[in-house]
Amino acid sequence: ETGPAGPPTGEASEFLTFTGSTGLAQMFANGAIYAARTGAGAGQAFFVQGAILAKYLALGGPAGLLGMPAGDEFRVEGRTRQLFEGGELEYAAGEAEARASLKPRRPLVSVTPPVVTPGNRVRIVVGGFAPGATVRVAITGKPDFEVRTETGAYTWEQYVAPGAASGRVVIRASSGQESAEGSYEIRALSSQSGRLSIASGDGQSGLPGALLPQPLRVAVRDAAGNPLGGVTVRFAVSPGAQLTAASAITDATGHAETRLRMPDLEGVALVTATALGQVVTFKALAVAGGLVNFPRFTQSGSTRMGPGPATIGEKGALLAAASSILRYYQNLGALPTGNGLAEPSLLNQFLSAFCAVDAEGREICDGYITGAGDPVVNLWRLGEFVGGNLQVIPEKTDPAAIRDRLAAGAPVLLALALESAGGPLGAHFVVATGVREDGRILVHDPNPALARTVLEEYLTGFQAAGKPVFARITAALRLAPGAASATGFLVAATGVSFELASAEGPCGQTVEWPATLATAELKQIGAEMFRSRYCPGDSPAYQLDVVPESARRFTLTDLAALGSRFELEVAGPAAFAVSRRLGRLAVGAQRASIQSEGIVNAASFTPQLAPGGLMVIAGDGLARPGEPTQVEIGGLPAHVLSATAFRLIVEIPPELPAGEYPVQVRSPYGIAESRIRLDPVAPAIFYSESGWGAIVNHNGTLNSPTSPAERGKAISVYCTGLGKAVPAGSVSVVSEPVKVMLDGIELDASFAGAAPGYRGVYQVNVLVPPSVPPRLDGSLRLRQGHAVSNRVSVAVD
Repeated sequence: ETGPAGPPTGEASEFLTFTGSTGLAQMFANGAIYAARTGAGAGQAFFVQGAILAKYLALGGPAGLLGMPAGDEFRVEGRTRQLFEGGELEYAAGEAEARASLKPRRPLVSVTPPVVTPGNRVRIVVGGFAPGATVRVAITGKPDFEVRTETGAYTWEQYVAPGAASGRVVIRASSGQESAEGSYEIRALSSQSGRLSIASGDGQSGLPGALLPQPLRVAVRDAAGNPLGGVTVRFAVSPGAQLTAASAITDATGHAETRLRMPDLEGVALVTATALGQVVTFKALAVAGGLVNFPRFTQSGSTRMGPGPATIGEKGALLAAASSILRYYQNLGALPTGNGLAEPSLLNQFLSAFCAVDAEGREICDGYITGAGDPVVNLWRLGEFVGGNLQVIPEKTDPAAIRDRLAAGAPVLLALALESAGGPLGAHFVVATGVREDGRILVHDPNPALARTVLEEYLTGFQAAGKPVFARITAALRLAPGAASATGFLVAATGVSFELASAEGPCGQTVEWPATLATAELKQIGAEMFRSRYCPGDSPAYQLDVVPESARRFTLTDLAALGSRFELEVAGPAAFAVSRRLGRLAVGAQRASIQSEGIVNAASFTPQLAPGGLMVIAGDGLARPGEPTQVEIGGLPAHVLSATAFRLIVEIPPELPAGEYPVQVRSPYGIAESRIRLDPVAPAIFYSESGWGAIVNHNGTLNSPTSPAERGKAISVYCTGLGKAVPAGSVSVVSEPVKVMLDGIELDASFAGAAPGYRGVYQVNVLVPPSVPPRLDGSLRLRQGHAVSNRVSVAVD
């Protein structure tokens, strides 16, 4: 703001010049900045000010006679001058107005790049014509089209299908007596002498059975060094190793890649990449390894662990394992040491004395989680020992995923459920620290009575205390340096299963292990499980579904500053609403409710609704898995297509006339009511997963820039809200005619009616005229009478 331009006075806006250059323009207090995206000045920006800016704007700015600036102003022979695509402006001191010198316009056709491989795009510019000229364009092998230009230019991208044959494509543009011609060459892959080479990833080493850190990437280029996109590259690997992808297509930069999982044994792994009849070979080495200087604390001594009767010597595996991991990161300098260097006795002392304070001044002393079963180290309070700089991250429990984390240099805390002859022996904890030459996972075992060195001994079984012992992994966790969420909360219980979700989906991951910790004698115990689930808490509302094995208590603890602890009791399945209000977590019984303005069109997400269409109801407590939710609109039952706690997708009864109606939702959590207004029609187009319109081309492919509609062929638009439909033979057609607005051109629909097999969904078929100008980023809307739909993107070749 303190520079020559001063502060901005408006938003940036796009422009197109008469030469086909595109860019952004923005006004500032003392002038304007024009930045070119494409064209001769692509990547450059220039400042225009004073008398030159006044004259430039009077001549239409970048869309006018002069086009884009070609440089900043300069002084020569006492005059201030600035060059533009279409000429120049100059003035001398004392002159009231800048003088324009215009170059004659010459029609042009330019294509970038001039040579293209199938599967890529070219940018075509038709320009240099008079402002407002109607230009006719002829393209080899495609229908001619006409386009009325505002600036004298039209530009678009052309997608070259992967199967296109080699050849020259000529573009001829004409307006009146003026014309220009350009071309580009398609070179099919079969006719190219491309070169396959290794781009990156060769010569890596990794742990046996783990993914290599970096992908294996190849590059495919033509004889001139230009990248070749759309080339199929096939990968093959030596026995014992695995690939994440056996083939890949090169992107616009000419690159394709795969990932390699090393064999379980030490040795060399080879991967070949084949394309265009050429082969390159990657070499990788599987080498045993692990965490260097990992501390190995054991559960020794007799320090009392938490408020219960257990001691470190008997049941301190989790405390010793956690201490080892914290100390490992402290030794690396990744965690602070303000409370001392972690070791079991000191960490036990810290957790036993730890108490947080809630907003009312009540103490929450939960360094250990107590209740049914043995006291459990509260892993989510360990961060307090290291200045709040610790995250607890659940991982997959399969050995391959554990090896991958070790390959990234991270120890993994493993919770094991020990068993003997089918009887449970309790929970035990070890830390995965490396991988042996035979692929087996090295562990630090804090229990001297068990003292296993590799994880597989637990998984396949061994003898201890005179009995066979087996284990299954119930949880894998990383205790990783990094600040946890400031709004996180923790649910913990024994003998209770629970699910936690927000409108965005499930939150967190439940981790579990036996509620009773294994003893040195390996006595058989009950089968109850301790479960906990951490949620970052960054959504406004959650539903907590709880299923107890019998009457149980569980806790929900707000881990935010001054957060509260909630002790809840359930005797059967129940649901709780969890939300953060004014910074504080609130927990209560779930009740059905509908958000204010929470009923919208399922396609456009606007309030416009029509009979027979689909609507979304947003709220809380709207559904529970396995139990029905009923919806009535105006006293008529409405079909529920999809139901979650926070969202229902509902078909509006088609027999309802336009008007205002009450909406009633009956869920397992009560009744919620609202009101809606129905219009006769409310057209709205669905979006595809890519964000483009839900439009299907004549060949059945979903419309996109790499699968554009062909001019002269039909497309089908999938939408909702088209109102009343009446039978017409084997189909139903809408009563109100539908128009399709394609880049501002109004077209008649050849069919508009119910989409077969889909409730609440309509289908509109329309022929794309051959004369429509092509665009890979065009726009499409529907119109019924005065009602206009949302805009969606459409690609036309």
